[in-house]
Amino acid sequence: MKIIGTGVLLVSILPIIPVFAANSDLTTDPNTNTFVPVEVPHWYLGARGGFSEFQGACAKNAIDCDDNSMGYGLYGGYQFNDWFALEGGVTNYGTISALYQGGYTKANMSGTDLSAKFSYGLTDRVTLYGRLGGTYQYIDRETSWTGDSKPSGWGLTTAVGLDYKLTERLSVRAEYQFIDGANDNRASSDAYFGSIGLTYRFGSVARAKSIPAVIAPSAVPFVIPSTVTRVLLDSDFDSTSFHDNSHELPPLIEKAKQTQGTVVITGNADSKGPMGYNQTLSEKRAQAVGEHFISEGIDAARITVRGNGELRPKVSNDTVEGRTVNRKTEVEFKSKAHLNTGESQ
Repeated sequence: MKIIGTGVLLVSILPIIPVFAANSDLTTDPNTNTFVPVEVPHWYLGARGGFSEFQGACAKNAIDCDDNSMGYGLYGGYQFNDWFALEGGVTNYGTISALYQGGYTKANMSGTDLSAKFSYGLTDRVTLYGRLGGTYQYIDRETSWTGDSKPSGWGLTTAVGLDYKLTERLSVRAEYQFIDGANDNRASSDAYFGSIGLTYRFGSVARAKSIPAVIAPSAVPFVIPSTVTRVLLDSDFDSTSFHDNSHELPPLIEKAKQTQGTVVITGNADSKGPMGYNQTLSEKRAQAVGEHFISEGIDAARITVRGNGELRPKVSNDTVEGRTVNRKTEVEFKSKAHLNTGESQ
């Protein structure tokens, strides 16, 4: 069985998933810092593309055999709970061909399937799943000696895959599907389809339930709400150092020392230079600011650093002034809401 084409597709696409996820607005529970998923039950819809192979499609006396092709399709389903869904889809598995001494033959296979999908969460973002169901295949076959035929029929399909959540609604999945006995009225072959799919989930997003605090009868508390403070730091071209021209950073550091909360540092870059280099540069800029916070006594566990590269410019990069703005590193401090009972925090 040839799976080289599928392997190349997976190896080339999977490395970009962490970069996509790092630049997505992931919703997290502020208390546990874990991913917040779409509530179940919910509907979902997706599209996929990849490579097909038809094992045994060509006879032994074929002069030339092309038994693999690119394919694409749509799928959708209803997620009943965390581990079970019903999923249907339509797919064009592509066209294969063979050359014989007496002529040629080629066939295109498309189909629709309905399957039960069983999932197991490996982490809050990664899910392993399997599908089992039936598929109705339609084959458009052409030969040079007997003309065209359009057979169709039912078969069994199974699949296994990994789903990686990029955001609360969007995820990417890698899947390997098997179709038992893709038949036409002259031959039978097993079909294999390796694909990458992008899924969108409909429905509301789950939120953590707040637990009321127990207050002593003698206390007269009042809630101090959470606050968000942002500071923009300048960086020179192609440099990881930063400048606090507005002199707002020292008060922010002092506030972070005196109150509990999280510090999120996001580095940016202008569009000059290669995209990969700018991504690394933005991460180093954020890291430099993070190390400064740690040197000032802020716990590293409270600090998150990330880089946008050149992907999120605030203004156009066509001018020097615009590129200066787009190189700024953003520091965001979010203090925690708490009950003030007169005691020190």
